[in-house]
Amino acid sequence: MQLRNRTKGVAMIAALSLMVVAAGVIAYLFANTINEMRHSGDSVASVQALALARGGAAMGNVLLNKQVKESVKILVQDNPNNGRFYLFGDGTGGQTSTPQSVIQDFKTLLTIPLQNLVDQALCNETVPFTGVGGEVKIRIYFTDSACGDALPPKTKLAVGRFVEGQIYAIPFILVSEATLGKYRRNIVIQGEFQFDIMGGKFSKYALFTNKHNAPDGTDIWFTDNTLFDGPVHTNSSFRFYRKPWFGGTVSSAGCADPDNAIATAADPNYITCTDFTGASFFHGSPQFIGADALALGANTDPDEPEFQSGVEYRATVVPFPENAFEQRDAAQNSGLYFPSDLYSLEFYAANAAGALPTKTGTSWTPKAQFQYIKSCTDASTCAVYRYGDDGKLFQQNSDGTWPTSPIVARFNGVVYTEGKVDRFGGPKRSPATSTNPDDAPPALASFGQITMVSTGKTRIVSDLTYEQPPCSGSPKREADGSVTRATCNNTDAQNVLGIFSPGSDILIGNANGDASLNAPNNIAIHASIMSSSGQVAVENHTSGVPRGEVNLLGGIIENFYGAFGTFNNVTGNFTTGYGRRFTYDTRLAKDLAPPYFPTTKKNDVPNVFVIGFSQREQVY
Repeated sequence: MQLRNRTKGVAMIAALSLMVVAAGVIAYLFANTINEMRHSGDSVASVQALALARGGAAMGNVLLNKQVKESVKILVQDNPNNGRFYLFGDGTGGQTSTPQSVIQDFKTLLTIPLQNLVDQALCNETVPFTGVGGEVKIRIYFTDSACGDALPPKTKLAVGRFVEGQIYAIPFILVSEATLGKYRRNIVIQGEFQFDIMGGKFSKYALFTNKHNAPDGTDIWFTDNTLFDGPVHTNSSFRFYRKPWFGGTVSSAGCADPDNAIATAADPNYITCTDFTGASFFHGSPQFIGADALALGANTDPDEPEFQSGVEYRATVVPFPENAFEQRDAAQNSGLYFPSDLYSLEFYAANAAGALPTKTGTSWTPKAQFQYIKSCTDASTCAVYRYGDDGKLFQQNSDGTWPTSPIVARFNGVVYTEGKVDRFGGPKRSPATSTNPDDAPPALASFGQITMVSTGKTRIVSDLTYEQPPCSGSPKREADGSVTRATCNNTDAQNVLGIFSPGSDILIGNANGDASLNAPNNIAIHASIMSSSGQVAVENHTSGVPRGEVNLLGGIIENFYGAFGTFNNVTGNFTTGYGRRFTYDTRLAKDLAPPYFPTTKKNDVPNVFVIGFSQREQVY
C-alpha cells in the first residue's frame, strides 16, 4: 500500500503483500520447532500451533512497525484540526488545547479511523498452512473491537495518554491466533504507539545532528561510553558499536545528503530523503542493518544498542532554520542587540551591588536579586545591564550608578550579536585555579531565561551554570552493565539558557596561546546549544593536554557532530581535549525552553515509536 497517498481512501492494502513475507517468518519458526520436537502426536500438534502463533506475532510486529505506524503518522498529520487539537496555546475562543482535551479527541480523530484501516487489511485475511492444516489469524485492537471480535478475555485496552511535551500515546493489543486441528493457541502483545507532534523547540533534543559525521566526513560511532538520557535524532545515519545506551527516543532519517531532502508533493511539510541509505550501521556487520531487517529479527550482530524509549529508523527529516531573523527582531524590539563583534560577553547572578553570592556547603547564598549581562567591545570598553524578576532591563550609568527608568519595560530574554563573540561565559571560579566546576558562581539567576545568539563564531571560555540546577550527576554505567540515570528532582526550576549560532561554530576554548581564550578544566555548561550550520566542538581538540570533562546539562543541536578530544585506543584514556559527561535537562522535554529558541516545523509528525510492554501466551 502506498500510505503516502493522502486521499480519503487511505487503506493498508500493502499489508497483504507483507502477509507473504511474514509467512516465511512463520514457516521458519514452525520448521525450527518441529525439528526440535520428537514427542507424541498431540504434543507436536500443540507445539506446532504455538509456533504458528509466535510466527503470527512476529508478522504482526512487522505490520505495527511499518504500515500501521505510517497510518498513525498520516491520520494525525492529515487531520484538519491538527493545529487546534494537538498544539497547546494560551489564547481564547476555544482554540486552545490541554493534554486532557487531546486525549478526549483521540477516539473520534484517531483510534476509530485507525481501527477501520487496520480492519480493512486484516479482517478477511489469514495465513494458511495447508501441509499441516493450520492457519494464523491476526487482530490488532485500538478499540474494544477488531473485525467484529471483542477483546480476548481478561484483556483490557488502556486509554490514550499524554506523555510529555508534545508527545502522546495510544495503546494497542495485538492478538495472533493459530489453529491446527483441534488445537488453538494465542499470543497477546500489549503496547502503545507514541508520536511526537512537531511545533516544539529544538531545545527538546538531548542530541540532534543534521549530518552525523565530523565536518571532514569522518564517521562517528556510538560506543559503550555513549549514554544519552533524552531524545536523540539525526537526519542522516547512526553508527553503533557494542552497547551504547539511550534513555529517550531515538530516530534517524537515513539521508546520505539531508540538505537535499525534499518535501512530498502531497504534503509540503513532510520532508523525505531522495537518497535514503539506511538509518543505522553496526560495527560488526559488513553492511547496513536497517529497519526492515531489524523488524524481521535479522540483526545477529553483537552490537546491540539499548533503546529504553523506542527507536524510529525512517523518521521525517527535520530541517534547520535558515537564519535567525526572528531572534534578531526580538532582540531589537525588547531584548539586547549588539551590531558588531564582541570582545567578551558575560552573564552573572548577583545582588544589587553587583556582588556575587558565596558558596556555603553546596549552595550559593544569598539568592541573587538581579541577572547581569556585561558586554565588551574591547578589553576596557564595556557596558553592564541587569534585570530582576520583574523583567525591567536597566543599563548602568558611566559612573557605576543605575538609572531610575529601564531601557526595556519587559526584557524578552534575547541577547543578539551581529558577529562573533570571542569570549563568552559566566563568573570565574573561586579560587581561580580550581578544577572543580562546583566552584563556579552561577551565571543565570533563578529567574533568568536567556537565549544568546551570535551570527559568527562563539567561544565559551568559562563555566555557565544555573543558580537552581534541575538535575545533579550524570548517567552512569554500573559494573553489571546497567545504567543509572541522573537525579532530576528540581524540575520546577525556571532558569534556562539557550546558545544559538545560525552561521558558525560554537566552540569550547582550548589550546590557545592567549589564556583568556581557554576554558577551565572540567568545564560546566548548563544550556541547550545549537549551531545550525556548523558544529558544537572543542577548539583545537587534537592539541594540548587532557582537560577533563565537558559537564553539559542540557542538549546539543548541530549540523555536524563536533569533536571534543582524542583518546588512546588501547587504554581508553583521553590524550587531548575533553571527554563528554552529558546530562539531559528533563524540563526541555516538557514546556520549558529558552526564549525564542528556534522551532521545528509545525503540524507535522516526524516520529512514531512502537513500544511493547508485554507478550504472553493466552488460552481462551
